[in-house]
Amino acid sequence: MDGPDRRRSRLARAGVRLADTAPPGPGPGAGGEGRGGGGDGPSTAGVTVVLLGALTMMLGLFSLPWLSDEGETASLEDIRVLVDRYVEDAPGIVGPYFGVGVFFAAFGVPIVALAAVFARGPLRRAFMVITGVAGGLAVVCHLLACRDLVDGHVEEYSAGPWVAGAGMVITVVGALLPRPRAPRLDPIGPR
Repeated sequence: MDGPDRRRSRLARAGVRLADTAPPGPGPGAGGEGRGGGGDGPSTAGVTVVLLGALTMMLGLFSLPWLSDEGETASLEDIRVLVDRYVEDAPGIVGPYFGVGVFFAAFGVPIVALAAVFARGPLRRAFMVITGVAGGLAVVCHLLACRDLVDGHVEEYSAGPWVAGAGMVITVVGALLPRPRAPRLDPIGPR
């Protein structure tokens, strides 16, 4: 008696009914759809890191001061209003970024990052690429717009833009974390 018959015989002697056992062979994650895609569900670490990054970004964008000088502070909304009303020829990408780009960064990047964490197979890879590219562009645009707004004197900034930029990076990293591997069946069988 070799292979499956031997295993069934041992199981029968142990009092296990065959209907309660899984069929012999590779299980989920042992090949096929499990290759490179990880386990069945989303990565708990990935979801946690994406949400942490999104919250950090929101904190930096909407709660912390962006500029402060002699006790006076300016929030992102204050800067948006000033750029919109008073700066006709905004340098670099300041106008477009503070107009709509900041909202893309605040809402678009976390949504695509969460889609990358929850998607499976080739769709996950596509969302990971989109998240990496979009998140990278968001970080670069954020840093360039912040630099251009103050003519390169970035030391004038308070915590807001730095925390927001860090949140963007954390969000992208969370989307790119690998899923946990699915458990593999013991090739020797029950002992």
